Order: sequence, then structure tokens, then C-alpha cells
Amino acid sequence: MPSRLGTAALAAGVALIVVACGGGGGGGGASPTGGATAVNAQLADFSITLDKTTVPAGDVDFMLSNTGTIVHQFVIIDTDTQAAGLPVDGATVDEDDLDIVDEVEEIAAGGTTTLSADALAAGHYAIICNVDGHYQSGMHTDLTVQ
Repeated sequence: MPSRLGTAALAAGVALIVVACGGGGGGGGASPTGGATAVNAQLADFSITLDKTTVPAGDVDFMLSNTGTIVHQFVIIDTDTQAAGLPVDGATVDEDDLDIVDEVEEIAAGGTTTLSADALAAGHYAIICNVDGHYQSGMHTDLTVQ
């Protein structure tokens, strides 16, 4: 009997340590994952504003908030070209020859979500909304990763 009681106490202690150290899984809401740089991004009709335009290389969690009245996108493009100078085909940016790192295709008006971009390398990134006409209306910005 004492050995079962000792084993149960040890198991309970290990469980408490795992929970206290965060081994129990997902956190809540829009907080960044461990070690990631957090960037708040506001998508409005018709602009994208980042609270940081330069971040360290590595994991970056973008907390996206659509404060506009229509659906928007958030597209991360690895490119040397400034965000305002991307190739346009009709009403959208021609993504065919671009290096799309990650994206959220539909962020509802008033909606929020998080996009975790893993292991961003040093360089220049263009952030755009590529819904028809939005890029041409000013929905783009630049991000530098150092």
C-alpha cells in the first residue's frame, strides 16, 4: 500500500509541474506562441497598419484585426520589391511568380485571427490585401526582418 500511495503522489506532483510549465497545450486567444515576436496588424478600408515594421528573424505571430466594413486578406510575400511596386494583373497583384510565405484569405469585417509565420528569414516582406481592387486602394505595407 505505501508504494501505491507514493506512486500516486509522485504522479500528481509531475502533473502539477507539467501544467505549471505550460505542457498542457494551447493558450487562449491572440497571445503569441512561446518565443514568437508579436505584431498587431490592423486592416481597415483601405489600409494595413503594423505596430512594428521591423522584427527579429524567427517566428512572428501576427494578431490580425479587421476594423473595416468588408472582408480583407493578409498575404505575406518574401520579396525585394517594395509593397507599393508589386506586379498587378487586372484588379489584383499577380501572385504567380511571387514567394508567398503565408496568408489568411478571408478575415470578416470586425473579425480577428492570428497568423503564425514560422522562421521568417532576414529580408524584406510585402504585406498586402489581394481582394479585387484593395491593393490598388492602398492595402499594402512593408516589413523588415533582421
